[in-house]
Amino acid sequence: MNRILGAGRTIVICLIFSLAFMTLEAQNSDPIAEITNDPQSEGAIFGISVLNEQGERLINVNGATRMIPASTLKLVTTLTSLDILGENYRYTTQVGYTGDIIEGGILDGDLVIKGSGDPSLGSPEFDDVDSFDEVLDKIVNWVSGEGIKCIDGEILLDGTLFDESPVHGSWAWDDLTNYYTAGAWGLNVHENLYHLYFSRGPESDRPTSIDRVDPEVPGLKIENFVTTGARNSGDNAYLFGDPYQFTRWVQGTIPAGNGNFRIKGAIPNPMTFFGFHLSKKLEEEGIVSKGFAARHEQGQINALGHFESPYLFDLADYANAISNNLFCEAFFRTLGAHEFEEGSFDTGSKAIRNHLKTLGLDINGIVIKDGSGLSSRNRVTPNFLSQFVHLYSSKLGLERMKSVLPKAGEEGSVRNLLNRRPSQDFSWLKSGSINSVLAYAGIIQSRSGAHLSVAVMANGHSSNRKVRAQIEKIIEHIYQQY
Repeated sequence: MNRILGAGRTIVICLIFSLAFMTLEAQNSDPIAEITNDPQSEGAIFGISVLNEQGERLINVNGATRMIPASTLKLVTTLTSLDILGENYRYTTQVGYTGDIIEGGILDGDLVIKGSGDPSLGSPEFDDVDSFDEVLDKIVNWVSGEGIKCIDGEILLDGTLFDESPVHGSWAWDDLTNYYTAGAWGLNVHENLYHLYFSRGPESDRPTSIDRVDPEVPGLKIENFVTTGARNSGDNAYLFGDPYQFTRWVQGTIPAGNGNFRIKGAIPNPMTFFGFHLSKKLEEEGIVSKGFAARHEQGQINALGHFESPYLFDLADYANAISNNLFCEAFFRTLGAHEFEEGSFDTGSKAIRNHLKTLGLDINGIVIKDGSGLSSRNRVTPNFLSQFVHLYSSKLGLERMKSVLPKAGEEGSVRNLLNRRPSQDFSWLKSGSINSVLAYAGIIQSRSGAHLSVAVMANGHSSNRKVRAQIEKIIEHIYQQY
């Protein structure tokens, strides 16, 4: 009997010690490690860096590891551009002529459109920006208003502020020629994109036909291999080809249904596109020329008029909200032109790195190849990103910084981030996503009211959808605990 009671006491004691050990283990557990080591994380390498309002590091998981940032790099491009050029900077596209206007209204010279790299000229997305048709109409009015009835020369499209390489050599081939890799030219127009309209039927797995291209792109030839997919299956059609040539192949599926379906493509050369339409518009008004030519550098011209972009702050806000690659590449190359007289990938990178160095940021952990994050050769560390966010939160002011960051649940690629999580209303984050890369950087206002500078990055996984769910858990943990 005593032996049984003794055995019972032993079991109880063992249970007490076991429970105590489990409690201690639970207290010492690392929730972030549990999330990042979860099989749902798809073998991703995570990098996490969180700073408090004083710049003290609260979380550091692989913070010094160089990782592919994807579009979180746009934060570096946009905020550095605002710092160097100023929030009120405006792009100016000049319209003028060379030579003289002689008897009979003959322009003994050339009509010149001198580009400044403005990504918003003729944009279809801004209410307060002249549409492409309005741009053409204004130029025609300026020409006729000066008494010019005939151009005894050419229409010259001057895009020489930027070099001749709008597309980076490391951008993925299967992205090129789609609208989001249009690249930035010295003279951009209509966001360098065209709309491709398909005719389709109500049944899936059926061929489609191309109804029209709008606006017209002269010389564009498209081979169509697109079929219909299931209803509501979305846009899964992609364009392929050499970005500098005018032949395109379009493959994939569009959803079955009635009426037209529209996708977007990149104009092969926005300057010749501009010249074609302007020449055509002038001819409609009875003003003829000897044709048009692109990239002819001009010095002083006799002014007819000019187009101004919105303020740079508004352009940067737009670029971050919808993750617009063209705008960020234009900012990037503009910085290169501002600092080194010609905008290129190399000069843009040098301009940003030089500026970051003057701010005291450690640039040893970063490799910047482009301004948008499309290049898989870009590298930044999570520590650098969180420090960058913290620095610019101080420089711009917290509320101004929030306004240039997309708001979770409301804007662009973070519209559906953190759904039904308390942290959604308190997260301002720029996202980044390319193949096997998902990242977020920005500000989280924690439950305690503290404003945290955050970078959460994942590289090397196979499913962005699964990793996004894990990152949401990490963000929610940061919000709840800090």
